[in-house]
Amino acid sequence: MPEPSIELVCAGRMCVDLYAEQHGADLPDVDSFRRYLGGSAANICFGSARLGIRSAMLARVGDDQNGEFLRRALAVAGANTEMVHVDPQRLTPVVMLAVRPSDDFPRLFHYHDSSDMATAVDDIDEAMVESAKAVLITGSFLANDTVQATTMRLVDIARAAGVKVVLDIDYRPAMWGLAPFRGGNEMLVMSDPVTERLREVLPFCDLIVGTREEIRIAGGTTDFHDALVSVRVRTDALIVAKIGAQGCLVIDGPVPDDLATHPVEPGFAVDVVNNVGAGDGFFSGFLSGWLRDLSLDACARRGNAVGAIVVSRHGCSVAMPSAAELEAFLALSPTPRRPGEHPRLRQLHRRAASPRRTGDVPVLAIDHRWQLQAMCDEAGASWDRISPLKTLLLDAFERVAVDRPEVGVLIDDVYGADLLERMTGHDRWLARALDVPRSRPVEFMNDDVGLTLRSWPADQIAKLMVYAHPDDPPEVAEIQWSRMARMGRAAAAADRGFLIEFQTPSGVDPGPGYLARLLAEAYARDITPDWWKLPPVADADEWAGAAAVIAEGDPTCQGMLVLGQTAAPEALASALAAAATEPMVRGFAIGRAIFGPAARRWLGDEIDDEALVADVAARFTSTIHTWKAHRR
Repeated sequence: MPEPSIELVCAGRMCVDLYAEQHGADLPDVDSFRRYLGGSAANICFGSARLGIRSAMLARVGDDQNGEFLRRALAVAGANTEMVHVDPQRLTPVVMLAVRPSDDFPRLFHYHDSSDMATAVDDIDEAMVESAKAVLITGSFLANDTVQATTMRLVDIARAAGVKVVLDIDYRPAMWGLAPFRGGNEMLVMSDPVTERLREVLPFCDLIVGTREEIRIAGGTTDFHDALVSVRVRTDALIVAKIGAQGCLVIDGPVPDDLATHPVEPGFAVDVVNNVGAGDGFFSGFLSGWLRDLSLDACARRGNAVGAIVVSRHGCSVAMPSAAELEAFLALSPTPRRPGEHPRLRQLHRRAASPRRTGDVPVLAIDHRWQLQAMCDEAGASWDRISPLKTLLLDAFERVAVDRPEVGVLIDDVYGADLLERMTGHDRWLARALDVPRSRPVEFMNDDVGLTLRSWPADQIAKLMVYAHPDDPPEVAEIQWSRMARMGRAAAAADRGFLIEFQTPSGVDPGPGYLARLLAEAYARDITPDWWKLPPVADADEWAGAAAVIAEGDPTCQGMLVLGQTAAPEALASALAAAATEPMVRGFAIGRAIFGPAARRWLGDEIDDEALVADVAARFTSTIHTWKAHRR
């Protein structure tokens, strides 16, 4: 019997979370925020998708930029967004959160007439729900008549189709009007109407998950044990109580008279950065086992592990681990107190945040600075012509790119800042130079590389060009390796992709095994870029050796690109032919070999703009054809 296309349908809150960047500050003292996908149901949908569960979201977003951001974030995580509808009458809600390691994390819900709380019965794709393994409903989606009706209809459809019903109690008093605006951190305000609405759905559930406070509101009493008993009276569902750092209680049967006699699935000791989102992480991890019929002990262990990983990072949804990262964490003994700083876990997490591109990536490199300055000097042209030249080069790129979605471009922000703005947001491979031209040891254009990367759009890959050789003098090598490592840490912290380009220092013979030796040294120092851009070596064994090093050091690496340098056409063709034999080489990133001849003539006023564009477009196209021919 074929697997269902969707395993889990999540219905509930879907909002923008703005997490404070100043840790420990109360909201009035916060200067800046980072934007993430948020809302309990959306977080669980996102986290489950990252863990390999085929998840779908049911909610509404506003017809605004925040709604577009949320839909895109879920899709990138691998979740189905067909039931995420756009509401033209309401705005996407926003929640502002202070970041604190304690349980007191101030929150401000901007939720007046929000889009998600208007999710209606007609928004349900009944066929999708009927084909799923489970439906996740949430307590927040009982807070008004519209979403309550939607929730109850979901339950009816699921029960009729034999689909399991899962309840995240998700009690936020502010959502029910039971706490003042500034009381978003209130977790328990007893209310008979809230308890009654929760009790309406309890008999239909197969799994119920909640914190101590949420169990109390569902049970209608502030005594935790009595609340569990009250919930059990109304349902035979598996009850999972989240008890913070201690772990969780899994009750599959009668509630024991003395909870102290009931085993606790222990949590993992980690240094807490942010408690918000621990529960959503726990539920995602638990479901990743429960939906695959693992033992309850295994489900609880996975839930506790994901919760621990999430609280050790900034944010909730983006802190969720991938399946590979979760398995790696569980395999470590002892598990690290700071998962975000563990090299292997950090590497796996970055890969999950930037999904792998499929197919080859032919790149036109136009990030040159000093080379174009030299061209201008040779032609007797002003450097003021470099920016207009780059505009024409990008025109040529776009002429080729019309029918080739796989092509990418590499740009600088010295002469191409407006071009970067022009290319950002188009889902193309886009890289941006970060290095000071010709610097050795390599230097950053801005010394605070972390702040620099945070200021860049998320789709721009940071490129660092390094003149390096395995036998460099120690005083040069150590500085360069430390700066590459620094860039890697900054890229990971900013959730940005990065590329390292190696060029041979002037006058130095690379020697045999040049590529493999450099890459091996990088991995020995935990330097794991998403991409490598490497010299045009016309030796297939060199590329195979480099690929073997990558397979050992970082099998999740996106791959290698061949650079062009000033190689003659015949030499470049030989290098492309050799590189194309290795699958880990994903294409090329070539500049002057493509645009150099026409650029020199244009700077010398020998050809006009159209002739330049046509020539560069033709050469770029020809290089793509050459690469594909060798690839075949």
